[in-house]
Amino acid sequence: MQRFVLRAVLPLLAAGTGLLQVSPAAAQLEPVEPYLVTVSRDGVPLKCRDGSPYYAVKNLPSGQVLKVDGQSEGWVRVEYPAGLQAFVKAEEAAPADGGKNIKLTKASQLMAVNASGGERGNWWFLLDKEIPVGTTLAVAQTLKTPDGKEYGYLVPAPKQARGYVKREFVRKATPEEADAFNRAATGSITESTKPAKTARTAKSAKPTKATKTGRPAKMYWLHVVRGDRNSGRNQS
Repeated sequence: MQRFVLRAVLPLLAAGTGLLQVSPAAAQLEPVEPYLVTVSRDGVPLKCRDGSPYYAVKNLPSGQVLKVDGQSEGWVRVEYPAGLQAFVKAEEAAPADGGKNIKLTKASQLMAVNASGGERGNWWFLLDKEIPVGTTLAVAQTLKTPDGKEYGYLVPAPKQARGYVKREFVRKATPEEADAFNRAATGSITESTKPAKTARTAKSAKPTKATKTGRPAKMYWLHVVRGDRNSGRNQS
């Protein structure tokens, strides 16, 4: 019953009078030295916050490697995987550059995108600190109501975006998984991704050794022999 009430009340508070205009970081969250974990099964929810009432921003596949930088009781805080988005309320931004970008008209923490969608689904804050007025963000999608009214924008999630996963659904990454993750993060080229060497279709002919005269050795020898014969005839 208590959980149901929280799920019903939290979105109203977040979207309403500003009673939840606080940092989404939990008081009990403990920062830790970053380490890597791997998701141990399919469909693990990456949540906007550590707790049951909060929604998922993505369902993670088995084998997904994540970087942990904080933990609380039963949860780990992780960096957003590449490709996730953030939600910006329409009243916090104005279109710019012909609609390709938006410019914040109010300082904003952005909102975590609800994987279930919906106009009122994105009700929890994504960032600890507000992004200042005037910040330009690229628009991935403009969201509209059925009657065509714009209510928000989807933009690439910033690097400081964080999500939460239950500890029971992750394990420590193996050295191989960690190595692959780090290579992908830095854009390093592995042996398997290096372009293959072009096969040689035919052996190139070796250059013939030349004498000091610049003629090939065999031709020079023939010329000498013929010259000797001719000189002998002349002498006779």
